[in-house]
Amino acid sequence: MKTKSLKIKIILTFFLFIFFKFYLDTLGFGLPYFISADETAGIKSLLYFYGFFSYANQNIVEPIYFPLISFLSTGFLILIKNIFIWKYTLPELKDFFFLNPHLLYKFGRISSLIFCTLSLILYFLISYKLKISKIYIFISFLALSCSYLFFDIANVYGKNALLLFFF
Repeated sequence: MKTKSLKIKIILTFFLFIFFKFYLDTLGFGLPYFISADETAGIKSLLYFYGFFSYANQNIVEPIYFPLISFLSTGFLILIKNIFIWKYTLPELKDFFFLNPHLLYKFGRISSLIFCTLSLILYFLISYKLKISKIYIFISFLALSCSYLFFDIANVYGKNALLLFFF
């Protein structure tokens, strides 16, 4: 019984990796010129927290939890990329994003993808704890991860990925 459970976990981990890799490859869709309307509201709220570095006055459009968590996640991703690849100082990094705003959208989309992946893991753990049939968990996991709605949530930077993860 334990080997069957281990096989299901390995298969679902493999599909989770495929899901993440596929959506990561399609993440640059439309950038830098075409963005979703939900992304503009999200970026405006995110710039409220980044305004600390640029002294720009912005208003929060979304609920407070989304820009704060988004600021922390995109800031962490930018910090990691800056430490290992870019190696800019803080003023240079500010000017770099001023000249390349599509990168902030891309990091926001990566954070949305991470939250969607975490919600899939949470869905699996809840279904597994409820002792639902393994076949049902597997089929519903694949159906959810391949649905067009999930594609839209994972590839668009907005509050929907966080809402999916939290609620």
